[in-house]
Amino acid sequence: VLEVRLVGGRVHEEDGFLLHEMHGAADRIALDVHVEDVHENGNADRAALEERGFDSLWVAEHSHIPVPRRTPPPGGGELAKRYYDVMDPFVTLAAAAAVTKTLKLATGICLVIQRDTIQTAKSVASLDQVSGGRLLFGIGGGWNAEEIESHGTVFKTRMQKMREQMEAMKEIWTKSTASYDGAIVKVPPMMTWPKPVQKPHPPIILGGAFPYAARRAIRYGDGWFPNA
Repeated sequence: VLEVRLVGGRVHEEDGFLLHEMHGAADRIALDVHVEDVHENGNADRAALEERGFDSLWVAEHSHIPVPRRTPPPGGGELAKRYYDVMDPFVTLAAAAAVTKTLKLATGICLVIQRDTIQTAKSVASLDQVSGGRLLFGIGGGWNAEEIESHGTVFKTRMQKMREQMEAMKEIWTKSTASYDGAIVKVPPMMTWPKPVQKPHPPIILGGAFPYAARRAIRYGDGWFPNA
C-alpha cells in the first residue's frame, strides 16, 4: 500500500496514480509515500513509477509509536495510521532498486538520530551500490519525543547529534580509515566498505521547516526538503 503525501506543485491523476509535479529547470515528478505493507503487485508498482516518468521515489520512516505518548502529531488531530504502520526505508528502496534503472531513490526522511551511526553509514553506502548511485539521503531530526527517546537519544540535543552523525558518516564514506570525536557521537578509528558510488557521497537533503532546516542544509547538507 502506498499512502501518498503530496506537498506543493501541481497534482493530477493518471491511471490511478496521483502525480506531484515539482517544477524546476525541467519538470520533474516526485512521489512521497509511506509504504505500509507488501502486496503481490508491489514491485510492479515501483517499476510503473519509472515508466510514468517519475524522477524520484521518497519513502518515510518511523520505527514505532509509543503508547501512551505526550507529543501531538504534526497539525494536531488524531495520529494517522501511516505513522505507526510503515516499512523500513532501506528495505523498501532496495526492493525498488531491483526493478528500476533510472528512478532516484530517496529517504524522505530517515530519522538518523534514532539509528546507529556506523550501521546507517553502511546501509547508505550499500543501497547506493546496489542502485548504481541513485540514492538521495534525506534526513531529519523528527518530532515525536517519545519515539526518539526510546532509542536513547536526548530530544533537546537531537539536532546536534544529527549534525555530528552526518559529519562522522562523511568521514566513514570518504576515508579508508575513519574516526570522529564529537560531543555526542564517537567513532573510534575503523575501516569499512563498500563506499558509496556517488562521490564524495550521496546528496544529503535536510528535511524540516524554514529557516532552521535550511540553515542546517547550508551548513552540512546538499539540499533542503521543506516538508518532512
